[in-house]
Amino acid sequence: MKKEYSVNKYQFGTVMPGTQPVAFEYKPLGLEAFAQPIAQKQKMFDVTLDAVDSASFNIDGFDIDKGSSDKLNAELIEQKNFLIKQLQETGNSKEIARRLKKLNP
Repeated sequence: MKKEYSVNKYQFGTVMPGTQPVAFEYKPLGLEAFAQPIAQKQKMFDVTLDAVDSASFNIDGFDIDKGSSDKLNAELIEQKNFLIKQLQETGNSKEIARRLKKLNP
C-alpha cells in the first residue's frame, strides 16, 4: 500500500494570490545622536586619566624615616598605576575618580 502525500502548491515560496511584497526603504541610522554622549564619556575618561596621571602624593609632612617614606611612595605609585590600568580596562571614570580621591584626600 503506497502512501500519497499532498503538496500545497503555495508551500514552496510561491507568492500567494492577493499578496504583495512588503515595500522597504533603507534609511541609515542617525548616528549623530550618539556623538554627544560618546564625546561626554570620552571627556570624563580623559579628565580622570589626567587626574590620576598627574596625581602627586605629598608625604613630606609626615614624621617618618627615609626608608618608610620610599616604601610608602612606591606603594602609592603602584596604586596609581593600578588605577590607570583599571580605567583603561573598564572605562569607569566615576569609580576610578572615587578611588583616587580615597587614595589622595
